[in-house]
Amino acid sequence: MDVYDPQTLGIVVFGGFMVFSAIGITLVSTFSMKETSYEEALAKQREDSGKIQPQRSDKKKKASEKKNKAKKKEEKPNGNLPEPEPEPEPILEPVVENSEPKAVPQVEPEPQPEPVPVPKPEPEVKPKPVVPEPALKIAECPVPPTVSAVVAPLAPALKEKKKKKVAKVELAPVKPVEVPEVVVKVEPVVAEVAVKAAVAPEVAVPPKTEEPKTEAPTKKKSKKKAEPVASVETVNVPQPSAYKNLVSSLNSASFSESETQKLFEIISKKAGKDSWQLASQKGDPLAALKKQLEEKEKQLTAEQGNIAAAKTRVKELTKELSSTKSKMTSVETRMSSELSSRGQEIAALQARMQASYQEHVKETQQLNSKIQSLQEQLENGPNAQLARLQQENSILRDALNQATSQAESRQNAELAKLRRDCVRLIRELKERTAAQHAEEERRKSLETKMAAAEEQLVQTKASHVEAEQALQKKLDRISEELREAQHGSTIFQAQVDEAKEQAKTLTELQERMRATETELKDRCEELEILRAQLSQTTTVTEEKPSVETEATAQAEIQYFDVFVCSLKEREDQLTSLEVEFNQLKEELDTVKRTQAEETQNRVNVADTERREYTAEIDQLKTSLKEKEDLVASLQTQLEKMESVSGAFNKSIIFACELREKNYAAVEALAAAERLRKERLSQAKAAQSETEQQLSSFQKDTRNAFQKLFPHISIETHQHSHMKVQQNSSTQCQDLQQKLDVSEESQRSLQAECEQYRSTLSETESMLKVLQKSVEDGELEWKSKISDAEQQKQGALDQVKVLEETIEKMNVERQDTDQLKRQVMLLEAQLEKQLESITISQTYAEEMSQLKALLSETQVQLVSAKAEAQQQRAELSLVKTQLEEATNELQTEEDIRQQVASNYEQVTHFREL
Repeated sequence: MDVYDPQTLGIVVFGGFMVFSAIGITLVSTFSMKETSYEEALAKQREDSGKIQPQRSDKKKKASEKKNKAKKKEEKPNGNLPEPEPEPEPILEPVVENSEPKAVPQVEPEPQPEPVPVPKPEPEVKPKPVVPEPALKIAECPVPPTVSAVVAPLAPALKEKKKKKVAKVELAPVKPVEVPEVVVKVEPVVAEVAVKAAVAPEVAVPPKTEEPKTEAPTKKKSKKKAEPVASVETVNVPQPSAYKNLVSSLNSASFSESETQKLFEIISKKAGKDSWQLASQKGDPLAALKKQLEEKEKQLTAEQGNIAAAKTRVKELTKELSSTKSKMTSVETRMSSELSSRGQEIAALQARMQASYQEHVKETQQLNSKIQSLQEQLENGPNAQLARLQQENSILRDALNQATSQAESRQNAELAKLRRDCVRLIRELKERTAAQHAEEERRKSLETKMAAAEEQLVQTKASHVEAEQALQKKLDRISEELREAQHGSTIFQAQVDEAKEQAKTLTELQERMRATETELKDRCEELEILRAQLSQTTTVTEEKPSVETEATAQAEIQYFDVFVCSLKEREDQLTSLEVEFNQLKEELDTVKRTQAEETQNRVNVADTERREYTAEIDQLKTSLKEKEDLVASLQTQLEKMESVSGAFNKSIIFACELREKNYAAVEALAAAERLRKERLSQAKAAQSETEQQLSSFQKDTRNAFQKLFPHISIETHQHSHMKVQQNSSTQCQDLQQKLDVSEESQRSLQAECEQYRSTLSETESMLKVLQKSVEDGELEWKSKISDAEQQKQGALDQVKVLEETIEKMNVERQDTDQLKRQVMLLEAQLEKQLESITISQTYAEEMSQLKALLSETQVQLVSAKAEAQQQRAELSLVKTQLEEATNELQTEEDIRQQVASNYEQVTHFREL
């Protein structure tokens, strides 16, 4: 097996991983999860209790000597605490509550007058054997060293319970000692029972085992059971029957895992300590008990922290185990897949091995059969060998005769074929040489034609270059003219735009004139109306002048003055506009004439250039057609040359094939000669061997025959044998003669083959020379054709350039057509403007008439002004008169007001 095979490496790695993981799991289970059995724990407890008991007895004896006899009687149950021997079984008191001392409040118990019997353990709870915790949960929990120190005080506690019942019946209710913590707390339940038997007679209720889930109801029950207990006198003599009952009740009780763990913690903490013996203490025992309880609570909290840490560690270990298990499962699946693949490969290898084994068995069977046949042949003896040798000799003779006849026939046929091939090759060589001479003559003629075509191409190129230069110059000139025309058209367009704007202003002025005419007419009518009013006002003013008529007349006079000024300004504007319009008309006429002349000249020039370009393009097209015809003829000639060269190559290939065939025929002849010689030598050797074997066999037979039959003569047999030898010698001579004849024919064939080889070498040399000449001619023709194609491509490029220039010219022609259209449009617009100008002239005549009317109206206004001034003077006089009249009226009104006021005063006094 290969060490570097990935499958073997994977198996090795997997095995090592499994070994290391198993070692790690065993180490973890041995060091961190070690579990002590109950027997070991009991042995340790007995040793510790044996050490502690004599110490306690010594101390208590000294204390008893110091105190009174009465005190000694009371201390006897305490002194006898360590006396009872520890039970062989670990008796554990179940814990009533959970390990949560902080959550339990310290409540004072209320006194109850009625006696309460001590509750017995409930019969519903089924007893279960105390089972040790699993290794993972008790990994770091301390093993309880002693149990006897805690179990011993239980007996006097039970004795006290019975006396408490009697005391509760006889005595009056007494206030109990305030120690509610004994029942509520988890740890001091067992120890406080023993102390209270001496100090304050209060009994702890026997525990009731429940599941850890039902914590709250156990707390309530424990509180209720602790409250009605009263103080009783101490009992001097212990009662072993109560102790036995408690032990039996503990044995019959069933505990949960948490309760057993808490009991173990309490026993481990309190074992081997004298803190609960309060016989020698002074002062208040309750304070000491409280201190001890606080210390125990602290220790319990510390142990709970340790337990939580242990639990977290156990969880981590379980997580690691789950991860390792998942890894192991993945590795197992991978390894199982690999094992399945390996199993398939092994099955395939087994199938192959079985097939090879079967083949080997078959071969061995065949070899065994052959060996058996050979053994049978060997067993047949010399007679079979002689018959076999004679048959082989006859077969060899027949084969020699056939080989010689076949070799002669083959040689004759090959010689005839070679002669025919040589004649055919000579004819083909003559034909090829004639064709080659004809092709050389054609090539020379084509070279002359190519030289003429090259000269023509050079001339056409020069003419093309000149034509292009001339066309480029013409195009530049035309483009400049087009630019100038475009510039002039833009200027003309600007002028036209200005004329349009001026026409618009003229139309606006005409509209204004019309509006002024209507206003003038209205004003004339108003003047007439005013004149009529003035005539009326004059008549009225003569009778009674009014202020209002004078104001209206002044306003109308001012309005007329403003209107006359505006009319004068409009007349001045009209005159200036007429002058500008005449100037613009003259400019438009000049621009129109110049543009028409320029456009006509440009159109004529463009037509002439276009005709010239078309003629040049036609010439170029005709020259291109001629060149294309030349190129096509050259391509046809090239194709012919290529066909000739292809035929020549075919002939060369055929000659090579013939040469190879000749070589193969010569080699076949040599091989046939070798085979014939080898067969002859083999036949001679076999014949000599057979003769020797025959002679030896004859000698042996003679000797044997003479020994067996000495009276018989052997001359007849010898005579027949001599005849056979003579016949064989004659056959050998005949064969020798045939061999000599075949050798002579072979020599003649070799000579002919050498002649054919010489002729083939000569023809090959001639063919090589022809091939070189043809290749050189092909290269020259290819170079000339490439040059012609390049020239053709250049001519085509020139034609494309010329076509592009023609297209540009057509586009420019279209632009000129558009300019013509624009000029026509501008002419139409000018005609329209001229018509509008004529209309404006008519308007000017009308304006002159209006001006005459305005002058008349001005004269009328002046006369009206004079009349208005007269009326103003008259109005001023009328105003003064009116003012005097108003003053008089005001004075009269004042007098009337005074008279009215006086009249009111008088009436007022009368009323009083």
